[in-house]
Amino acid sequence: MKKLAKRVSTGERIYQKIALRITFLYGIIGIVWILVSDKILYLLSNDITMYRVLQNYKGTFFVIVTTVFLYFIIGKQLKLVADSSKKMENSLEELRKTHKELAKIKEKLDILAYTDIITALPNKLYIEQEVNMNIKLEQNKKFALVYIDIDNFKNINDTLGHSAGDQLLRHIAKALRDELKYPHLVGRLGGDEFVLVVYENGIKEGLLGHINGILEKLKKPWVYQDKEYFISISAGIALYPQHGKTFETLYKNADSSMYMAKEGGRNKVFIYSNEMQEKRVATMELANQLHNALNKGEFVLHYQPIMDLKNEVITGLEALIRWQHPQKGLISPVEFIPIAENTGLIHQINLWVLKTACLQKKQWDANSPYPLKLSINFSCKSFEYPDLADEIQKILDQTQTNPAEIQLEITETTFLKNIELGTEIIKKLREKGISIALDDFGTGYSSLTYLINLPIDVVKLDRDFIKYIGERTENEIIVKAVVQLAQALGIKVVAEGIESKEQLYFLKSIGCDECQGYYFSKPYPPYVIEEQIKILSS
Repeated sequence: MKKLAKRVSTGERIYQKIALRITFLYGIIGIVWILVSDKILYLLSNDITMYRVLQNYKGTFFVIVTTVFLYFIIGKQLKLVADSSKKMENSLEELRKTHKELAKIKEKLDILAYTDIITALPNKLYIEQEVNMNIKLEQNKKFALVYIDIDNFKNINDTLGHSAGDQLLRHIAKALRDELKYPHLVGRLGGDEFVLVVYENGIKEGLLGHINGILEKLKKPWVYQDKEYFISISAGIALYPQHGKTFETLYKNADSSMYMAKEGGRNKVFIYSNEMQEKRVATMELANQLHNALNKGEFVLHYQPIMDLKNEVITGLEALIRWQHPQKGLISPVEFIPIAENTGLIHQINLWVLKTACLQKKQWDANSPYPLKLSINFSCKSFEYPDLADEIQKILDQTQTNPAEIQLEITETTFLKNIELGTEIIKKLREKGISIALDDFGTGYSSLTYLINLPIDVVKLDRDFIKYIGERTENEIIVKAVVQLAQALGIKVVAEGIESKEQLYFLKSIGCDECQGYYFSKPYPPYVIEEQIKILSS
């Protein structure tokens, strides 16, 4: 537009110059003509009558000549004006077309800027602007911001392909759109995450009840290529104005709640609370401190004796890690092991425990009447490392430890994560002479088929089975059946959590091999357990 205006302004100035030039030229010619022609006529005429006749001819001639002259001059200029006008019209038409094209491009850019391509839902930027505008215009209008994450989306993508993953996202988007109409908002944040803005007005069953109803409907089986797939979701909810007065605050708090739902076992819905946030912040601080704990030597090992039930003498020790925190004191592994698994530190910690325990065992064996077997807990995360067996062998070589005197305790999740890799590594370890114990048997996904199918040497009965011995007959029946089945398969049985004589006598009576628990000894530091070894080995 500026260029066009400049061209118009320039054209006007050119026309003014041309007009001035023509006028000036016409004036000069006219004056010269009058002066010269009058002089000539005066010389040519003999009398006044002839002079007047010639003056008339002269005037007529001048009019004819100037008329023709002006005709050609004005015609030429009008043609120039017409040509310029046509060019101007063409330029204006091009400008209109360009404007329309730019408007279409802007519309497309707006769609791209505010819309998710896969689901055609509004994106985070659009939702943020709408929420902040609604907060500004209607400050007392209550609503909930819901942060949704599909728990098993990665599995769908990895097993069925990204095309199937996109179809699942569109399926979820449609389900949410069908449930939430204007003024409620549904958006996709990216990946497998969605956001809902649900307003309280017009909802009979209450805000939270309505949201839970929507989320339950998302858990219905999703059909893909004539097969049903069950979808689970984790969600976090932040309420306006209780949990924030801006989109940014509400989004952050809903996000925190969603991650707490995931950490709490997934397939759950958590509502934001200050206590939850404090817990999350504390966990983050602990995770940061955990990175330096190994280098600073803040981890310590406590040991609990494992007893032979027949003779009631010590046969081995289970190494149990503790974190000697400089400010918080002794921290239980229950608090920091999940954090270590999430941050990727657990493998280093596992190897540190093995090496430290092997060095300690070497000292004890020097003063013991017989070598004690060492039992080490290994996280399933370590079994994701293909060279784990070689790493363990390297530590045993460095500490001069007999592999036959080492037992690794694992849980069934070691096999659930990657059964082929887990089984392959365990076979390598057993070939080296290392025993494998299935820990916490009777909890989680544990089933009797594990005793038949898994390459294990020992099964450790969880304390939840043992604590009801003498109180529940059905528990005693189950424990007896497991012991008999395991022993029939050549698997040794260790009972955990022995706390009474009654439990001890029952386990002896059914032929259980070994046990451990507070009845004999709590887990203690090395200097205390050394005395326990002397007592329990006699």
